[in-house]
Amino acid sequence: MKPDQGLYSWEASDKRRQRGSCGVATDPRRAEELLQEALDRLAPGARGSVQFVQVDHVASHPSYVGGRVLARVRHGDRVVIPAVAPR
Repeated sequence: MKPDQGLYSWEASDKRRQRGSCGVATDPRRAEELLQEALDRLAPGARGSVQFVQVDHVASHPSYVGGRVLARVRHGDRVVIPAVAPR
């Protein structure tokens, strides 16, 4: 991965039951797959998203700078990132 490229952060949560998972992928399609798997394991009502992020090289500890949210989905929906053009 080149330094100027970004990553794809995903998260899925069921706030009512206080469960969830998250992760980061270098490929947007892999982020879709991982989010779909996580949502499928959660109860109806769970929600998830995929966001374009970049590594924060200035931070004193490992962190990301958030970018545009590429997809927001609910349990039962198919995860699709419509366009992979970070801005």
